[in-house]
Amino acid sequence: REVEVAVAVISAPPLQLANSTYKLQLTQIAGSTTTGTARPCSATSAQPGALVCPVEWPDAGAVLAELKSDSGQEAWVGLLWVYEEPVVTAVRPAQVSVAGSDLLHVTLQGMVSEYGSMVLRLVDNAAGSFADSRVAVEGDAGSASTLVGRSPSLLGFTVGVDLQVHLSLNGFSFMDTGFMVRLVASSKLKIGFIYVTSPSDFGWTFQHNVARLYLENRFYGQIQTVYKDYVPEWGPNECVVCAEEPGWNASKKLGMWHDEPADFFGTHASAELMHKWIEEEGIQMVIATSFYYHWDAYHMASRYPSVNFIHVGAWLTRSNMGQVFPKVYQARYLSGIAMA
Repeated sequence: REVEVAVAVISAPPLQLANSTYKLQLTQIAGSTTTGTARPCSATSAQPGALVCPVEWPDAGAVLAELKSDSGQEAWVGLLWVYEEPVVTAVRPAQVSVAGSDLLHVTLQGMVSEYGSMVLRLVDNAAGSFADSRVAVEGDAGSASTLVGRSPSLLGFTVGVDLQVHLSLNGFSFMDTGFMVRLVASSKLKIGFIYVTSPSDFGWTFQHNVARLYLENRFYGQIQTVYKDYVPEWGPNECVVCAEEPGWNASKKLGMWHDEPADFFGTHASAELMHKWIEEEGIQMVIATSFYYHWDAYHMASRYPSVNFIHVGAWLTRSNMGQVFPKVYQARYLSGIAMA
């Protein structure tokens, strides 16, 4: 059977393969089977140092490849993995954004951990355009493998078109997976972080800001974050919009939530900030990183049920509000060791 073998040649100085003819011979690593007569190959790729050779080869597996020029001079020797085209059983999700960086999962029959440079290509046949991105094996489950990667930037492509999904397991030869994804307009999730001190405090707020930057990097192109530092917790009330909420008790001191501690004199500046962010800047998620933002977040979550709220270090929750807290027991354990 005919197997298409792509060879990338890296040398110093680089070989000039364009318009040159070489012969490729493969030798099976386990056994003595060879191709018999070496097949001539002409460079078909515009990329320097790369060529594609069709070679008759009986079995998938590891082989020794020898590339020689017409004069018989040895140009390259290396190990290759000859594979059969896998069957793609799923591509998720069914749509990707123009901005790119959407997480893509490609499920294949069989194990692909031995393969080399794997590339996913999204193709707009009507426009004659495509974009590539690298994928890697996330895991092999015996009879199936999953490749994971991020969608490439598709700026300049037409929103609404269906893109063919092609896959290369060697970086050169592409197969049509039979799946398509729909191209949609970018829709970044806008997240607001509320800090009680500065990100430069090298402590509590510093670590929350590290997490914010990690999110921007991990979900590059999919989220947009903003933050406000030095949002006060204690002091005269600053919240105007709070008086519109049923949970507000204007008879207490300068105004407070009915479920706040009696000895808490809060500014409620975080509630006013949340209101401004959501109404004026379209923030879709609020992360309040200090304890006394607790009640502001809880009551603003009631006012804005379509916005998600995360608070750090307390207990009140709603269907659109959750609580998180760092594993401080680990640091306390180490502190105890240091003190002992």
